[in-house]
Amino acid sequence: MKILMTGASGFIGSAALSLAVSKGHDVTVLARPGSAAGYREKLERGGMSCEVIAAEHTGWAAAVQNRNFDSCLHLAWIAVPGQYLNSPENEQFAASTLAFADSLFKNGLPHFLGAGTCIEYAPGLTAPCREDITPCAPVSPYAIAKHRTHQSLAEMADRYSSALGWARVFYPYGAGEHPGRTATTFLKTLAAGQPLVLKTGASRKDFIEVRDVASALVHLLGCGAGGAFNIGTGTGTGIRELALITAGLVGADGSMVQDADPPAVDPYAFHVADTTRLSAAGWQPAIPLKTGLGHLLQALGQS
Repeated sequence: MKILMTGASGFIGSAALSLAVSKGHDVTVLARPGSAAGYREKLERGGMSCEVIAAEHTGWAAAVQNRNFDSCLHLAWIAVPGQYLNSPENEQFAASTLAFADSLFKNGLPHFLGAGTCIEYAPGLTAPCREDITPCAPVSPYAIAKHRTHQSLAEMADRYSSALGWARVFYPYGAGEHPGRTATTFLKTLAAGQPLVLKTGASRKDFIEVRDVASALVHLLGCGAGGAFNIGTGTGTGIRELALITAGLVGADGSMVQDADPPAVDPYAFHVADTTRLSAAGWQPAIPLKTGLGHLLQALGQS
């Protein structure tokens, strides 16, 4: 299968690219001009033979004009921790995404799979998020831009008689993640012998290992599936439970895990995926939480 991929150098994209190439797919990646040459060298060192097209997001549409692919996995978006939720760049990426998809659909692309976010769903839920029932009511500029992009892409795909898949990713963790993400923060803090104070210890989230995220995405590419899909495990893990697992992995006493008093308010205090639709498409997660965290700890020790 000929796959076009954006965001292939990112956290999820790196795992998805590696898996897609290992399965024998012919992958072309779009990379920023300033990093394209270095990225080509990195791929070659990793034994991955991929075409790399250099283009800023504003030039994606022109870069793929008159190119033919079987599917596109679109992951690139602003993702800088502490900035992405409220950045005005969200609207810029939304506009670039629509122009990019239109260029591909015009040339006959049969399947486009975009990456959404679990926070497209309304806050304050008490039941697992289900694609066809749970209301979408995004709050942040990031989630609003993602949701509007999904709606516009769906209309566009219909006009071109193409399939549009939308992957609402829940809480990924794993090797290669930003050092400020939850799992890495917990592991590093406790490994250093420092107390870990939980602001929202009672919250429950759906944590999914990045290799499982990649596996789900590549599976959906192979299916050519349309519609929204929750990318999660279907199991909620309490933040305190996550902290105690990480404490055990680094040999820290559980008393090092403490709760803030008072705790912070979490609008997504219960945020778990209903994965019925993903299961029906033939995919199941393979990496248990403790195993995935152990893999992350090993990767941190090697970095």
